[in-house]
Amino acid sequence: MSASRTPSIFDKDLWAEREERVLDLCARSLRKLRACPDVSTQPETEINRKLFLCMAQANRDLTAIGKGLDHLPQPEAANLPDPSDERRADWERKIPDFQWQIIDHLAPAMDSVRCYAIECKRLGSPPRRDWILNEEYVVNGMCRFAEETHRYGNRCRSGAMIGYMQSMSFETIVIEVNAHARAHGLGELTPPTSCGDRKDITKLESALRRNFPVSPFNLRHLWVELRSDASA
Repeated sequence: MSASRTPSIFDKDLWAEREERVLDLCARSLRKLRACPDVSTQPETEINRKLFLCMAQANRDLTAIGKGLDHLPQPEAANLPDPSDERRADWERKIPDFQWQIIDHLAPAMDSVRCYAIECKRLGSPPRRDWILNEEYVVNGMCRFAEETHRYGNRCRSGAMIGYMQSMSFETIVIEVNAHARAHGLGELTPPTSCGDRKDITKLESALRRNFPVSPFNLRHLWVELRSDASA
């Protein structure tokens, strides 16, 4: 009888467990973000900066109850090299908003690191005629997990999008995002389940087909309502 294989963190069950811990920390961080002053109208880069600081606080809270992660994500870091490529590929220069390195010390050295990629976008009414937020969420957000030019989440089975809802009704945002997703051949977002109520965090999912590993790809969506006066 052959010896049983040592489970890898990249196996489905272990990856799912780590992903849920990452998403739990993100949800806790987004709740803290909502309490930040003047966040409802700020540009994406400033919101991302505040979110990272909220992640540090949220992870400290989780650590106090024995549920913290051993490190925070790296903001604005380039994609990891793929060990199967002989030289640097153009997509390695692309920069997701956050990447969470997940290391399996029992895996072969060249295959021991993956990155859980997170891309963040604002959602709501267009701030100007040539900047359609709900379209940007798809074209320069979701598509980057599916296109060869960016390869976000390369060699991973899942990743995440964070949506900052700054204006417009939730229902209208979903309709518009799904319309743009269909136009670009991407899976629509599933009906939401909430972590609390609509004023809190809303979770959605979509499936992407890719020409690089891993496909199909499960894209998680965490949307936070940033308007303090928004109705449930």
